[in-house]
Amino acid sequence: MADRSKRMPMGRKGAAFGVALLALLWGSHASANPDYPAAVVAALGLPGVTIDPPNGCKLCHQNESGGLPLNGFGSLMENEYGVQKADVPESVKTAMMALEAMQPNLVADIRAGIDPNTDLNGASIPPQPEYGCAIGQPSPEGGGTGLAAWALVAGFAAMQARRARARRATHSG
Repeated sequence: MADRSKRMPMGRKGAAFGVALLALLWGSHASANPDYPAAVVAALGLPGVTIDPPNGCKLCHQNESGGLPLNGFGSLMENEYGVQKADVPESVKTAMMALEAMQPNLVADIRAGIDPNTDLNGASIPPQPEYGCAIGQPSPEGGGTGLAAWALVAGFAAMQARRARARRATHSG
């Protein structure tokens, strides 16, 4: 049997697992990309960020640091107009051109410094889901965080079960 003095005590393993899980979950929400606001400014020919200066993240996100979750306008741009994280400048430019053709009042709001998420006279922006299946769906920005978290939990549970079996075998025989 392995030397117990060289193994990490269970309390430390549990703490290490908790820190790793927290880092994984936190990292998925901190995936902001600073290229988006500059791409919007360039696509619309603006002198600078007009919504939520100086960063401009709240144009598409629910918080000023970007990342997930997206607000209604961000969801519209991603789901209806094809903005993609892998091709920020070009996909934002293409999406803004399509948006201006289909919903010019939203582009006019941005140019005027009005947040299209709060303009009640704006076009139809889908509301953010607050319940139902849409809340738990992974987005392209967040990756498979839910699946990865469950994989970590399952791995930890398997490790605990193996240790319990080893302890029972040691004590019973």
